Amino acid sequence: MQMSSERFTFANADGRALSAVLNRPEEGVTRGYALVAHCFTCSKDLRGLRNLARGLNEVGLATVRFDFTGLGQSEGAFEETTFASDVEEVVRAARMMRERYEGPGLLVGHSLGGAAVLSAAGQIESARAVATVAAPSEPAALKRHLAAHLEEVAQQGRATVKLGGRPFEITEEFVADLEGHDLRRRVAELGIPLLVMHAPDDRVTAIDHATALFQAAEKERSFISLDGMDHLLSDDEDARYVGRLIGTWASRFMG
Repeated sequence: MQMSSERFTFANADGRALSAVLNRPEEGVTRGYALVAHCFTCSKDLRGLRNLARGLNEVGLATVRFDFTGLGQSEGAFEETTFASDVEEVVRAARMMRERYEGPGLLVGHSLGGAAVLSAAGQIESARAVATVAAPSEPAALKRHLAAHLEEVAQQGRATVKLGGRPFEITEEFVADLEGHDLRRRVAELGIPLLVMHAPDDRVTAIDHATALFQAAEKERSFISLDGMDHLLSDDEDARYVGRLIGTWASRFMG
């Protein structure tokens, strides 16, 4: 199936341009819109995320992906961001979709992007379902990957951390903000169906996090094990399969 693409920007809270892309099926009826949030220090153009969005397109859902501030093609400095600012940008992206196209009925988040969409869902009126892939059960879990630099951050106020082979500036404000979010409470208050997807052998975010998210949900909840897949959904067919699964599951709730 062929997909149509449209690249555009929208503004963050500081007026910086955030880069976004809309993909929708060229054939057939568009059954709804999904907002897809990328992982920590990744971008909307991560191969696994592009293929996941393609899988959503294949089952009739239009998708919007965007780069958080300071990442990918978006303006701004990464060191000026926090998890709270990521959540706010998810809400802004949903508002932009409502104004330009249609509000997202489905929210999808990969890794820390999953935590962001769960935190933002209560502020997005159009949302009818949320799906997470390899998401942590608390933003503070990210500190495990920053452990070697936390003392430097405490002493100097910032530190340069290599993640995925690239340097990123991490600030004291960023680290402190990670502790200020009760994600499991947000999940308990979600009020819309939740799909948790996780690979049993994920070496970045342990599957225990998926268990915690699933147990925190008090209403409609589903879990799918992504057996044999890695954290970044590196295999193209795997990533498209995940997208198709999410879209098929969400179709029950999006009308």
